[in-house]
Amino acid sequence: MEDLSRHLAGVTALAGLPGGALAFAVSRIADRPTWLIVPSAEEAERLHAELGFYLGARRVRLFPADDVRPYDGLSPHPELPRARISALYALDQGQRVVVVAPAAALVSLALPADVLRGGPELAAGLRLGPKALTTRLAELGYLAVSKVEDPGTFAARGEVVDLWPVGLDEPIRVEHFDDEIESVRRVGDRQRAAITSLRVLPAREEVLGPAALERAARVLRELVGDRPEGAARRREVLEDLKSGIRFSGVDDYLPALAELRPPLSAGHGARRVVLDPEACAVAVERALEQRRSRFEAASDRPLVPPSLRCASGPALIQELHAGLPVLPLVMDGALDLGARDNQSLRPEGGALDKTVARLKDWLKKGWRVGLVVYGSGRAERVKELLRPHELTPKELRAEEGRANHDPTRWPPGVLVLLQGDLPRGFHDPQARLAVIAGDELLGEKVRVRRGAAGEKALKDAAVTSFAQLKEGDLVVHTRHGVGAYRGLRRVDLGHGPEDMVQIEYRDRDLLYLPAYRLDQISRYSAVGGANEAPPRLDRLGGDTWALRKSKVKDEVLKLAHELIELQARRQVSPGHAYIGRGARLTQFEEGFPFTETPDQAAAIDAVLEDLSRPEAMDRLIVGDVGFGKTEVAIRAAFRVAEEGHQVVLLCPTTVLAYQHAATLRERFKPFGHEVALLSRFDSGAETRAIQRKLADGSLAVVVGTTRLLGRSLRCKRLGLVIVDEEHRFGVKQKEQLKRMREEVHYLAMSATPIPRSLSMALSGLRAISVINTPPQDRLSIHTALVTRGWRSPTASSTMMSWRSASCASWSERWTCSSARPSSSPASTCPT
Repeated sequence: MEDLSRHLAGVTALAGLPGGALAFAVSRIADRPTWLIVPSAEEAERLHAELGFYLGARRVRLFPADDVRPYDGLSPHPELPRARISALYALDQGQRVVVVAPAAALVSLALPADVLRGGPELAAGLRLGPKALTTRLAELGYLAVSKVEDPGTFAARGEVVDLWPVGLDEPIRVEHFDDEIESVRRVGDRQRAAITSLRVLPAREEVLGPAALERAARVLRELVGDRPEGAARRREVLEDLKSGIRFSGVDDYLPALAELRPPLSAGHGARRVVLDPEACAVAVERALEQRRSRFEAASDRPLVPPSLRCASGPALIQELHAGLPVLPLVMDGALDLGARDNQSLRPEGGALDKTVARLKDWLKKGWRVGLVVYGSGRAERVKELLRPHELTPKELRAEEGRANHDPTRWPPGVLVLLQGDLPRGFHDPQARLAVIAGDELLGEKVRVRRGAAGEKALKDAAVTSFAQLKEGDLVVHTRHGVGAYRGLRRVDLGHGPEDMVQIEYRDRDLLYLPAYRLDQISRYSAVGGANEAPPRLDRLGGDTWALRKSKVKDEVLKLAHELIELQARRQVSPGHAYIGRGARLTQFEEGFPFTETPDQAAAIDAVLEDLSRPEAMDRLIVGDVGFGKTEVAIRAAFRVAEEGHQVVLLCPTTVLAYQHAATLRERFKPFGHEVALLSRFDSGAETRAIQRKLADGSLAVVVGTTRLLGRSLRCKRLGLVIVDEEHRFGVKQKEQLKRMREEVHYLAMSATPIPRSLSMALSGLRAISVINTPPQDRLSIHTALVTRGWRSPTASSTMMSWRSASCASWSERWTCSSARPSSSPASTCPT
């Protein structure tokens, strides 16, 4: 594979490239613009990361498909069209980039080259005043904000325009003198050289210039014809577009705004490498069929049909078969490169002995062997795990240059260690080369897409969305209190139209909040549920909100005596100290398939620190659903079980208990700790067996509901009690939990903690860890109300999306009829 480019002449297909070998092979032939087409989005994500390791991020682009279903009335995440625009522009410019695309992404037609390069050019001396520049930016889809913190935004202040262009990893500042550009520099860095010239790419695929709007009016008129119902829709769409409003689902009208082209037409003379062409063809046919069926089933379908938005299926499949195929099996005429995946290197039963023995054998034979790990923390853990096996890797630093990322330059017979994002590796016996990813030795980590604003996203609190609000909903502003949401308005404050959230307060006073400050409001939630009377709106600028908060504080103070008494009893009831972190704990941590967020890592460290103290722990973990609270509890449970003590995990529902038990069994099985589930569905014999194991100490972890609080349950060496959603238990159960908390380590988790728990935390009587950081790319919950029959296209496509894990939640409302199938959907669908 080292000299693959020399052997391509006359080759009709490639084979023998499993695992991460394909990325290495493509990196050896990336001497010109290259398309790498794969069957699935997951494979595209992995190959994008792997190619970024070998070639560097600047030479690799991802051409993603939309993350929403067609004709749902929803627009994709703005990062996705920006990625497509950047990839197409790089190909059109003839840059030596590799564009990785799932086959389904090639179904949608793309922007033409003249639209991509139609943005303004920024260079010192050009005449382009601030007003003209901001007008063009708004047409290109850039959002006006007060401070530039995200790609695709701009901020104008007098003769200075800050801008974060598509394709750059940091914002720039354009300074004017009258109507002439004086300088173009990176924001906050005047020491670096000024940017000589820069072409501003569109931030959205919907470019709303005068020519595009004129074309849209003509095309939509032709599509509507004499239909009166279509004429009203056409006027509504054109009015929004002329006002600069990119409504949800506006990308369905992209063919009316521009003459689109097939994506593969970008990049003259580009090489096309196709992984498993037959699977790619199936993915194309499935994507085209989904668009067709959803368009026919949509009740509020757009005016533009799929035939104008999609490429021709037969033509696209023919182009895929014309590329250089990479076959999963060696067939006649294919060049077998002989690489192998690293599945055989995975530790058996959590032990590294056989893996290390094979590494030592390769090194003894003069192989080039490298370990690639994700992050400095994992690099340190790898060295700790290899040290007892007398294997010390030579660490290569990233600052030493990209030559370290070329495996053919690694020293033979020396195990090297370097940091990088490499999901999969490979080994090649012919070349005596082995590239081993940390995931393959220590457990797979789910990769996250981090753009230029990735670090900011990690610091932000839970993300809210306009989809969560409808006009008339009560919201709570952090400063002004309870108001009524009155929709989204476009307001011009002098630097271009800006989206504003309109909130009504008492006496019909209105507050306009910039859309990018949406995190300052939250939905109002009544403690008593839907039966509770709605509250009065607060007075804007008044003291009603302050009075409301002071009443809550007074109620909290009433609990002080009880809380202080509880804390005093805990101080005289010391717990067992779990001191230190052994190698097995390090290996167990690597089994976590995700990368810990900063808040999650801090919570884990805080819990393990509490366990190492002689005082009994009493800590509350607060975080939204999906933010990683369970992993914090699992780490604590494993640390306690390692010393032969027992763990009780109490859940409010049987379903949640089953979920936790399955997760714990999967994670604890390689380490020999038994996990049992105690529920109301167990037989008497099963229950008694679990009770006996708890009594004799042979059972490490038991998960269950309130049955765990019965008098018949006795643990021989109880060390930790974990309670999920503590507020869901009744008064009697909480009294029993209170007594438990006085004797052993106690850890509670909650997404919505009750005032009692918050009072204990805020007063210092109970430790608290807040996980505010959502995992990168966490999808919001999407609820679909299906009112048609079970076999309707809408229901079927929604179920297909649920099965492919593109929806986070599934909600049902079934219409009863005589034609309903005999098997109830409730028994076949998740609820």
